[in-house]
Amino acid sequence: STIPKFETLFPSTSTFDPTKLRFNAAEILYSICHVLRLFNGEFLFLDKTKKIYNKDDGDFALDAAHTLSQSSTVLYEDARYESIDELMLFLYSSASANILSKEPLSEASSRRKLLVQDVLKLSRSATFVWRAFAEGIEILNQAIKIIKSYKTDTNRKALRSIIKTKKKMIF
Repeated sequence: STIPKFETLFPSTSTFDPTKLRFNAAEILYSICHVLRLFNGEFLFLDKTKKIYNKDDGDFALDAAHTLSQSSTVLYEDARYESIDELMLFLYSSASANILSKEPLSEASSRRKLLVQDVLKLSRSATFVWRAFAEGIEILNQAIKIIKSYKTDTNRKALRSIIKTKKKMIF
């Protein structure tokens, strides 16, 4: 008797196309660019020799991590983009305005264009994309370290959320 192929034993019920991951990655990259521009690297200046941080030390890192996870619909809402057209429509629409909600509409529009240009420039090299994702993960690592140093149970939900975001980015 012949051995059946693996695919026939466990047929895929998913219609997910892995080539579409690049659209989701581009949206995450957009959010990383937004955070890097917004915080201008402030979250990276923490004293890494400290074992415990107070609230003032961690404000930038926690705000940057929160902004990163909240501004990406792929990370926060588990959104999936099927095409570059769908992604660009979202990025240029008012639906992405939650990222830039405190700016006047004309400034938000200019900011979105600038962020899309950042993504296009970074996308020219896999090394640049990898480095940007590494920066995003470092933002989350800083926030995880700070929350863990607070030693309180009230931050468990925030810690779980940031760890979940980090896992999605690594995947």
